[in-house]
Parts: sequence; C-alpha cells; structure tokens
Amino acid sequence: MYKVFNKLCQEEKGTTAVEYGLIAGLISVAGLVSFLALGDSLNVIFDLVATTINSTNP
Repeated sequence: MYKVFNKLCQEEKGTTAVEYGLIAGLISVAGLVSFLALGDSLNVIFDLVATTINSTNP
C-alpha cells in the first residue's frame, strides 16, 4: 500500500492541465460574481445607451 501511495505522490503527469482547469474555474467564478454585483448598474447603462440610439434614429 505504501508503494502505491508513494508512486501516486511522485506522478506529476497531467498536473499542469489540472492547474489550468482550476485557474479557469476561478476566473469564471470571479467573472460571474462581478457580473452579479454590477448587474443593476450595467442594466441602467445599457438602457441609457439603447434610449440614446433609438432617439437618434429617424
């Protein structure tokens, strides 16, 4: 059992892919949280832009 555990601890194949996956997941969570936090203010800004665009078109 010790030999199997020791071999698993020394095996480093695929660790980079796992690290990149974790980083991508953290970035996704951070983006989602920021969009949720800024959602109302972004909605107001987009409404203002849409109103401005609609009022300039004849």
